[in-house]
Amino acid sequence: MALEPLPRIRVDFNELAGSDLVLLAKTDRAQCEDGSEITLHAGMLVVAHEYNEYADGTAEHLSFTR
Repeated sequence: MALEPLPRIRVDFNELAGSDLVLLAKTDRAQCEDGSEITLHAGMLVVAHEYNEYADGTAEHLSFTR
């Protein structure tokens, strides 16, 4: 039995609402990395991620799942 991959939602880890609180979306709808849209609900598992590429070519990919 294959497990479905968790939805991946782009976030800005520099704009945390608290030391352990990440804002996923302004409403209960969020756009996933693949372009699909999902409805968020309490207890839902997602991957919050952020990708940055800097002027010097350095790339940074952060992700969090809980």
